[in-house]
Amino acid sequence: MRAACDCSDSVLTVATGVKGYMGMDSDGVLVLPDEGDTRIIVCRGDFDMDTLTPFTAATQEAVADEGVRRIIIDVAQVTFADSSMLNALLTTHRCGCLILVGPVQDQLGRLLELTGADTVLTVSDSLDTARTQLLR
Repeated sequence: MRAACDCSDSVLTVATGVKGYMGMDSDGVLVLPDEGDTRIIVCRGDFDMDTLTPFTAATQEAVADEGVRRIIIDVAQVTFADSSMLNALLTTHRCGCLILVGPVQDQLGRLLELTGADTVLTVSDSLDTARTQLLR
């Protein structure tokens, strides 16, 4: 059963110009097809108060989907994140099972460390490792 959460329903928004996971050629958010009860969200570029909408929509959609029990967010290509993204990550963590996939870039890593979020959020070094961690 899902933890109580104050996430609002939203329509999923995915950035345009995104070709595919490995061929992701523009900044934005890509939601991969679900793998069983796991949703994978890939992020690339800068995420701040002005550019966070697609990420927030993707995470809220994942939390609201009764078929999704685990959320993996690939942050390996995130070049900047501010407190609004940190808030969205922590909200998603509070609402469900969340694993971040890296390697985490320096700026995001510093944000997580300075705020103590690195002690709350699970960070995995690869997508394969994250999938294994979810099975535990």
